[in-house]
Amino acid sequence: MNKYLAKKIIQLRKTKGLSQESLAEISNVSLRTIQRIEKGTVNPRSFTLRTLAEALEIKPSELTEVHSEPNRIDHEISLLKQINFSTLGVILFPVFNIILPIIVWKKNKKLQKLNAQAGKIVSFQILWTILTIMIFFSIPLLLKIFTEDSGIGKFMSPLSYLFCVVFNIVFMLNTTIKLNKSDTNILHFVPNLF
Repeated sequence: MNKYLAKKIIQLRKTKGLSQESLAEISNVSLRTIQRIEKGTVNPRSFTLRTLAEALEIKPSELTEVHSEPNRIDHEISLLKQINFSTLGVILFPVFNIILPIIVWKKNKKLQKLNAQAGKIVSFQILWTILTIMIFFSIPLLLKIFTEDSGIGKFMSPLSYLFCVVFNIVFMLNTTIKLNKSDTNILHFVPNLF
């Protein structure tokens, strides 16, 4: 129970963007107690669990349901990984990075706790696509305006698109690394469009 509870509190705290110090301050639980709980070295009292649950804005039962919860969270992280990997569809066709993740997301309606993270993955892909289109069409135009040579622009558009794809893949890999560590605080800088 301690390891599950530790993992659960760490995930919830990081999802909320809280440090251990912030959680201690919000919950009025000592920092040392939170550190011990997150290490899995203590069994917290029910009062402490209720207080932490309130600070994390969840029901206290969500911290105490230990039998089915670990498998469900692990399953949801696995589904997030599938959604994340499906963004590689951009290699096959430019909008597949949006279409495939949405299909995987909507097909697996089992995402309850991590639905917001799935939305962030798809939101990032939508924003990336808009930015890539803008770059793809603006570079030749800017080169023509400033250099009066449109020949270079023919090569710059595909190169800029390739650069954007590599950029997207780097973010996908970074998200995968975080999910492999069960860190659900992914793409925190992306507004959730869903």
